Amino acid sequence: VSRREHGDPQIEELNIGEAAEPDGRGTGAIATDFDGDGRLELVVSHGESAAQPLSVYKVNQGPTNSWLRVIPRTKFGAFARGAKVVVYTKKSGPHTRIIDGGSGYLCEMEPVAHFGLGRDVATNVEVYWPDGRSVARPLEPSEINSVLEIPYPKDEEEVTPTVEIE
Repeated sequence: VSRREHGDPQIEELNIGEAAEPDGRGTGAIATDFDGDGRLELVVSHGESAAQPLSVYKVNQGPTNSWLRVIPRTKFGAFARGAKVVVYTKKSGPHTRIIDGGSGYLCEMEPVAHFGLGRDVATNVEVYWPDGRSVARPLEPSEINSVLEIPYPKDEEEVTPTVEIE
């Protein structure tokens, strides 16, 4: 899916090769970054009542693309389900992810906001917790291509006022 200025998004169907699983045995699937390279792998589970193998598919394109993974935490250190994460970039503007509580039958997506940046540059991150608290701050160049954990703000002084976005 790509954006078009002043128009609907452009949707292009991709050939997913073997991941199409022509026998149709998959009963659940998730996307996650198993190996920490910033590219999401697809894991497909099979069967419901008996043990069956998992299928794991790896993307081989884009090894030099930039990425960022953001994990907002609750005040108790748990994954902050319901939090909204916004990453601002120089070329394409804001990108939003919601940390949800689950997303499928026999599977659950990871509670991580994953941003594939390509050649774009991420400049700022904002996290909004369900209780209305928020934190906004600039991103350091060293934080790109990494997993960034954002703790819940402990007191009012830690809550950052809205920052000016480039």
